[in-house]
Amino acid sequence: MVEAGVSRRPVLKVAKCLAEAPPSGSPDLTVVAAGLRVVHLQADPDLADRSMPSLGHNPAPFWGRAKRCSATCKQTLASTQTADSRGRLLCLSSMFRGVSNTVKGSSNLERAGVSATELVVMMAGLMALNALAIDIMLPALPDLGRDLDIADPNHRQYVVLVYVFGLGAAQLFMGPLSDRFGRKLPLLISLLAYAACGLWCVFAATFPQMLVARGIQGVAASGARVISLSIIRDVTSGRAMARLMSLIMMVFMAVPILAPNIGQLILMVADWRWIFAVLVAFGVGMALWVGLRLRETLPAIARAQIRMRTLLVAYKRVLTTRVTAGYMLASGLIFGCLFAFISTSEQIFVGVYGKTETFSLYFAGVAGGMAVSSFLNARLVGRLGMRRLSHLAVLTFVCVIGAYLAALQLGFDGFIPFYATMVLGFFCFSLIGANFNAMAMEPLGDIAGTASSALGFSSTLVAGGLGAVIGQSFDGTVEPFALGFLYLGLATLAVVLVTERGQLMQEDG
Repeated sequence: MVEAGVSRRPVLKVAKCLAEAPPSGSPDLTVVAAGLRVVHLQADPDLADRSMPSLGHNPAPFWGRAKRCSATCKQTLASTQTADSRGRLLCLSSMFRGVSNTVKGSSNLERAGVSATELVVMMAGLMALNALAIDIMLPALPDLGRDLDIADPNHRQYVVLVYVFGLGAAQLFMGPLSDRFGRKLPLLISLLAYAACGLWCVFAATFPQMLVARGIQGVAASGARVISLSIIRDVTSGRAMARLMSLIMMVFMAVPILAPNIGQLILMVADWRWIFAVLVAFGVGMALWVGLRLRETLPAIARAQIRMRTLLVAYKRVLTTRVTAGYMLASGLIFGCLFAFISTSEQIFVGVYGKTETFSLYFAGVAGGMAVSSFLNARLVGRLGMRRLSHLAVLTFVCVIGAYLAALQLGFDGFIPFYATMVLGFFCFSLIGANFNAMAMEPLGDIAGTASSALGFSSTLVAGGLGAVIGQSFDGTVEPFALGFLYLGLATLAVVLVTERGQLMQEDG
C-alpha cells in the first residue's frame, strides 16, 4: 500500500498502467482512473492520444476532486470482494492523498521545450511589452503633448490610460482563443500586431490618431499578457507557479527600471517618435524568439471548441469560484495604485518636486525596490506560502500609506518622505501582485486561458478605471494621490478578508 506522503514518481508509474488498462465495471473507478490519466498527461503530454482516448478533449484536472475521489475509493472498497480489486482501490485511495499534497507545487517545464531560465526570461519579456509601452514614454509626455497640441497636462495621461483600457477589454476573448487554437499562434499574431501599432504611433499626426493607435496596441498586447499567464499555468501549479511568477516578475522589473532611462537617452539624440520605433523592434524581436524557440504548451487533445454556452459556463465558474473571484477583484484594486502612480509620476516628480533631470533615475529606484521584493518573494513563498506573504504585505502597505498621510497633516511634506513612501509601498506591492494572480488562477487549471482572460479583463479595467480617477484628481499636490492609495489599500484588505472568511495569513491549501 502506498503511503500518504508518496512521491509523484510511483504515482505516475501506476497512472501509466491504469491509462493503458483502466479498471472497468464501476463509474466511480472510471472517475478515479481518469484522474490518474490526467496526472500522467501532465507529466508526458506526448502520450496524450494513447493515455486518454476515453476522456475526450480538455478533461478537468483531477486534483481539485482528489479528496472526494479518495472517499469514493474507500466506499467502493467496502463492497469489493476480490483481492485484486481491493489492492487496486487501496493503492488509488492512498495515492490520491499523496498526490493531493504534492501537486500543490507541481511543475512540468519540459512541455515548453526550453530551459527554466529561458522560459523565465521569455515570459518576463512578454509581460514587459506592457511596461515598456508605458514606461519608456513617460519622460517624453511633455514633448508629445506640445507637438500634438495637448492643452491640459492631465490629458497627457490618456496616452497611458487608453492603452490600459485596450489591454483590459481585449483580454476577455484572448484566453478563449488561446484555449481553442493553442498558445503559440495567437501569441505570434499579437506580437506582430503590437509592432504594427507601434509603427502607426511613429507616424501619428494628431492626438486622436495617437490614441486610436495606442488603444489597438493595448488590444494586441493583451494577447501577450493573457497567453503568457496561460503558458505558465500550463507548465506549473500552486506554489511552484507562485515561485515561477516571482522569478518572472524579478526579471520583468528590469524593464520599468531601464525603460524611462532608455526613453530619456533617446530624447537626448532624437525625436520622441523614435521611442515608438523601439517598441516596434521589441515586438518583432519577441515574435522571432517565440516562433523559433517556444513549443506549444497546450496539446491538441486538450483544446476546447469556442461555444458561447461553454464560455458562459467557464466565466460563471470564474465568478462563482470564491478564491478566484475574490483575488481577481483584490488584484484590480491594488493594481489601481500602480496605474495611478505610472500615469501621474511625471507630473509629481517634475511638476511638484522639480526632478526634471533625475526623474527617470528616481522612477528606476522605485522599480528596483519592486525587483528586490519579487526576488525575496520567490525565495520565501515556498517556505511561508502565498497567503502569509501577500496578506502581510497588504497590511504593511496600508500602514505605510496611512503613516505618510498622517505626516502630511503634521506638516512633514517634501520629496524625501514621499519617495520613501513610494519605495516601501511598491516593495509591498510586489509581494502582493504575483501571489494574488497565482491564487486566483490555481483552482481553474483546466480553463487556464479563459480564467486568465477573465482575470486580466476585470483586474485591468478595474485598475485602469481607478488609476484614471486618481490621476485626473491631481491638483498640483500629492494629497489626493496618497488618499487614493489608502482607499485602495483598505478596499483590498476588505476584499481579502471576505474571500478568506475573516482569516488572514493561513496555510495555503
